[in-house]
Amino acid sequence: MEKEYIVTITEVLQRKVTVKAESKGDAEYIVEKQYYNQEHILNESDLTVQSFKAKAA
Repeated sequence: MEKEYIVTITEVLQRKVTVKAESKGDAEYIVEKQYYNQEHILNESDLTVQSFKAKAA
């Protein structure tokens, strides 16, 4: 007899961006600002991890 399952799909996108800054914190701030201004749009080519986990419903 078949059972019902809930399957969670998880994807991790990752891209390395080079930036010049005075400090690590400044570099993170600059790239975060660029990201929210849509200067870095991650897509399927940035996929690094995917997983599928099922549990009984």
